[in-house]
Amino acid sequence: MGSTTPRIYKQAVFKEQGASLTLEKVPLTLPKRDETLVQVETCGVCHSDHFAQTNLIGGGFPLVPGHEIIGCVAAVGVGEILWKEGDRIGGAWHGGHDEHLLMQLRSTCGACKKGFFQMCDNEEVNGISRNGGCTSFPFIHLSLFSLYHPFLNTPKGIESQG
Repeated sequence: MGSTTPRIYKQAVFKEQGASLTLEKVPLTLPKRDETLVQVETCGVCHSDHFAQTNLIGGGFPLVPGHEIIGCVAAVGVGEILWKEGDRIGGAWHGGHDEHLLMQLRSTCGACKKGFFQMCDNEEVNGISRNGGCTSFPFIHLSLFSLYHPFLNTPKGIESQG
């Protein structure tokens, strides 16, 4: 992690079903294997965040919502070769499935081995079944993100948040 990465960061969390978001401070740790630590530029709000709040899909609590994330890699977990610190990346719903080639090599999922990652037995959904992007520094599974191409970058003079 870079020298400017804080030791404590903020996250918005649903503590229980139907509750409003609570802002809390948590200590920053290093990413685990197959995770990236992302410094979030922005995280969109989606109707599925309401599903998270009401536990409609069954993710449980406490839970940090948010799966529409844009940010930069702050640190990578052991064995990561796809992303590096400073990469600008973005992601959406899926995360934790075995679509990523590195995951397929050690996959236990028959659907992923056949290329049907959307039916993965190991799938996790950021902001639903695991903590998502409504935080300064989420830990995101390596299979979630795509590298942002130059034509997708935020135009100069326009903030990511707006």
